[in-house]
Amino acid sequence: MFIVNVVALVLVVAGAINWGCVGIFNYNVINAIFGGEPMGVYTVGARALFSIVGLAGIWALSFFGRAKALCCCCKEGSCCCGKCKRPRD
Repeated sequence: MFIVNVVALVLVVAGAINWGCVGIFNYNVINAIFGGEPMGVYTVGARALFSIVGLAGIWALSFFGRAKALCCCCKEGSCCCGKCKRPRD
């Protein structure tokens, strides 16, 4: 489950940073990498929301330093990551 949590976090951070780039720079990184429709025209409100999501993605990068929190079993009484003082099952 730990691996799934880390992969999910990577995807969320990548998506959030992409939306931040759309909001701040009007540049879609995913379209640039994989091709796709050119950028559309977004309202100020939409770009502000994209920027906030991007900043949240940058903040979420700090979660990798606290990867133990991603391991759900550490909270349930056993450890799957090897960093806790609890015994493994």
